[in-house]
Amino acid sequence: MPSITRANPNPSFPLSRAPLLHELTFMNTASWRDDLWNTATSTKILPVFDGIIMESLRLINDQTSSFASIENVIRHDQSITAKLISMANSAFYGRGVPIATLRRAMIAVGLEQTKQIITCIILIDGIFKRMRLSRDASQHLTRHALLLSYTAQRLAEKTLLVQPDKAFIAGLIHDIGKGIFCLRDHSYPYLADQVAETGGDLCGFEREIYGIDHEETGYCLSIKWRFPEELVNVVSHHHGLEGQTDPLVEIVRIAQSLWTCAEQDVPPEAAILLPERQRIEQQVDRIAGEL
Repeated sequence: MPSITRANPNPSFPLSRAPLLHELTFMNTASWRDDLWNTATSTKILPVFDGIIMESLRLINDQTSSFASIENVIRHDQSITAKLISMANSAFYGRGVPIATLRRAMIAVGLEQTKQIITCIILIDGIFKRMRLSRDASQHLTRHALLLSYTAQRLAEKTLLVQPDKAFIAGLIHDIGKGIFCLRDHSYPYLADQVAETGGDLCGFEREIYGIDHEETGYCLSIKWRFPEELVNVVSHHHGLEGQTDPLVEIVRIAQSLWTCAEQDVPPEAAILLPERQRIEQQVDRIAGEL
């Protein structure tokens, strides 16, 4: 396994650009950095990628997989089965006739949507929920992850830069490093929202207050969990500058801009999705409510 080290440039970030709307007593920056880094490197939390889950992920990435092949694997996982049936009976998918079987649920939802939902359940249950975060923090991270995954997928479909299924997974896991911040500072989601609302640089803010950013803690986790190199790059560089040489990182960076920039400031690469923003949000809110 590669050693868990990473350069930490610490540019100054003017806090006036992201004013905090409540008073908080912080540990000093060095203490925060040590605490967060030690938590990331020592955590025993590992995604539960057992045989069923690994086979499910293989089928999800297999363009030739069918309802029958996926059903044959996931029917052994009660959590995935129950959530798919619940979603199929929801107001969006339901057709007025109760659905009680996995096969009928998959047909009602659709093959591609079934694959995406399974991916969300596996990764969100395997990472965010196993961290035992507060309900608010888990919902905060889950909704943002879903927004980015569906946005990145649509961008991939329109630009053909990367495979849409890879873009979907990259968007889903890009912010895993934020879990460490939420775990150690329950006010972090609130602070991150304040930075976003003022158009600030989140990583710069994190380095100024905590001495470390979520790309670094995410890098640490992705190495510990043996993510493929292309996903490690996404986790550790998705706030990089324009013109990334890695197309998967670039897709996620562009997808972020759709949700972090004012509409008039959205870059042209992301502006092609402006007409779809509301539909993506509605889809995400529907799925987040079922997960």
